[in-house]
Amino acid sequence: MNETLFEQAVAILTVVVGILVKVIGFPDQIIKNHHRRSTEGLATPMIIISVFD
Repeated sequence: MNETLFEQAVAILTVVVGILVKVIGFPDQIIKNHHRRSTEGLATPMIIISVFD
C-alpha cells in the first residue's frame, strides 16, 4: 500500500497522543482520587483496559 505523508503523520500523532493520555491522564486521576480519598471519577472499565492494554 502506498501511504501518503499526511496519513503517516496522522498515524504517528494518534499513537503519541494515545501514549500521552495513558501516561499522564491515568496516574493524574489516581493522584486526584488519593487526595480526595475517594474513588469517584475512576471508572472500573478504565482500570481494566489499562491493565490489559
